[in-house]
Amino acid sequence: MSVHSIARILRLYLRSELLVGEIRLKVQLRKLSLLFFAALIVLMALVFLNIAAYQLMLASWGPIKAPFILAIANILLAIILVVIAAFSRPGPDLAAARELRDLTSATLESELKSNPATAALGSMAGINGLNGWDSARFLVPIISSIIRSLRRRKAGS
Repeated sequence: MSVHSIARILRLYLRSELLVGEIRLKVQLRKLSLLFFAALIVLMALVFLNIAAYQLMLASWGPIKAPFILAIANILLAIILVVIAAFSRPGPDLAAARELRDLTSATLESELKSNPATAALGSMAGINGLNGWDSARFLVPIISSIIRSLRRRKAGS
């Protein structure tokens, strides 16, 4: 396995991580905006309920039906927005990005296990073997620094 293949796998892994983060951020932003609009509508409903209660105290059942109906409609709209925000899911994009991330991490791990030079590098870094995902997390900064130093040497020559 060459350094270029490790670098390619690492770039693919980082892109998949960024994709997962971007999708999660979009979902959270959508939820937050819907909850913000629901809060605004509830505030409007509260204002109309206050106006309606005031009108109810002044006169009995005259021009107060409209504010009550409007307040109830605002509350129902806010409830609908909260339900939509609560059940908002990221969709199939997140599953595909997670699958790509898992595939690249498994490939990277198998490549690192198969190459004795990187295994020696990992044991020098204090990693107890190359078992599990944690070892790849430790090796990523080491490998990226090796790649950077090789690129600098190549550019300097």
